[in-house]
Amino acid sequence: YKSKPNNNSLTPYKEFDFTSATEILSITTSSGVRDYGGGGYILELRGYIEDLKDKIVDFQRVRWVGNRTRSAILEFSVYNAQVNIFSTVTCVAEFIGGGVVPWYRIETLR
Repeated sequence: YKSKPNNNSLTPYKEFDFTSATEILSITTSSGVRDYGGGGYILELRGYIEDLKDKIVDFQRVRWVGNRTRSAILEFSVYNAQVNIFSTVTCVAEFIGGGVVPWYRIETLR
């Protein structure tokens, strides 16, 4: 993942600007129902936990995820130093027909 450089956006939040897969050097995510081409609207969660909670509340208030959202994809990595293992986790919630179809994948490497 490569961060997108700051541009002169029309919105106060960079998270409302579409980011293409080539801008962030991303690949397609395959999930239970559809494949997603790697681009989209990105909410980065970095920093202190209280600041992240406030950020999530702000985005709930402005309805960042709404009735036109096809899916929400959460990706993160973890490292266990005791056993020297990295894992990447991909969680997908697909909004289909008024419901949510969950999907996940955990990949571990040493």
